[in-house]
Amino acid sequence: MNLTSYLEFIKPSVGFSPLWHKYLMLSGMGIASVLLATIIDSLETAPYAAYYVGAVNAAIHPRFWDLLSVISLLLLCISLPLSYVSRVFPALTRLAQQTRRLTQTLLFLTADLGAIALGILLALLFQSGESEYLLAWKTLLFNGMGLILIMWLALLNSALWLIGASLYDTADNYSGVIAKLLNTRILIMLPSYAVLLNAVVYLMLSQQ
Repeated sequence: MNLTSYLEFIKPSVGFSPLWHKYLMLSGMGIASVLLATIIDSLETAPYAAYYVGAVNAAIHPRFWDLLSVISLLLLCISLPLSYVSRVFPALTRLAQQTRRLTQTLLFLTADLGAIALGILLALLFQSGESEYLLAWKTLLFNGMGLILIMWLALLNSALWLIGASLYDTADNYSGVIAKLLNTRILIMLPSYAVLLNAVVYLMLSQQ
């Protein structure tokens, strides 16, 4: 399967355009925030003053993004079997839809915060020295080159958005990777669900 076929396979009903727009807008806002904070603080007469740069270092802490990611994925582990069972028991359909909406909202919120963090990290990448903010993200994700860290965060953040976009859609109910999973036979879905559940549990335990 080539890249085009793979992207078509995982493409949600809304397409990928909302994701690109999200990165352009929110990551751009993150870059602008770093640049403005640096400029404003440089105008301060006291050499030790770094009020707004300090605010950048405190913005969207990686542990908070990690917490939202874990909560979203835990809800996903509840939502998927509930959606599957609701096909057999229609009385659970409304509950399954509400659960998927909540899960999608949290996944989108996490992706929004991650997009802003990406913009901040991109701006900090071209500054001399390593900031507290960059070091905090390295501690969570990848303790290596800053560019690899940004690529890794972009990949994980995009995956969260992709799951959210595929999970609930007012027109098609669900699409993309979620539709592929829920439309498979139970003997295939169960191992896939077990892998997802184990991955979420491992993610929770590995951060302790």
